[in-house]
Amino acid sequence: MGIAESLDDLRRENPGCSLVAFGDLRTHLVLRTSSETPCAQEHLDRICTLAAQTFSSCDLIHKAGDTPETGGTAAVVLTANETTVFVRSDTDKSDFICCVCAPNDRTDTIAPMAAKALCEISQDQKCNP
Repeated sequence: MGIAESLDDLRRENPGCSLVAFGDLRTHLVLRTSSETPCAQEHLDRICTLAAQTFSSCDLIHKAGDTPETGGTAAVVLTANETTVFVRSDTDKSDFICCVCAPNDRTDTIAPMAAKALCEISQDQKCNP
């Protein structure tokens, strides 16, 4: 299954999600999207910036706690209008999936599904969603 199909499936399985994006934190680019409506490049740029800031904060929290891991692999950003779920790869910390969903969507089901899709996209045999 290709990247576009994986993202489309993830969005279809979560009806409250209006956008699912696959991106690269190193280059700050969204590489592929699945969306109900066309997305402006500025919106995709903001998603990359938010993902980079969020995972940078996760890395700092882990370092401060002297944990052996290097940052988290999932994060949720809540606003009054939406829930944004970020999941990044365990093996390549620059790959991420972002799901922009309704404010009441269940992140406990979306995040594992996004992790699984990311594993499929990266075709990583060591990936553990």
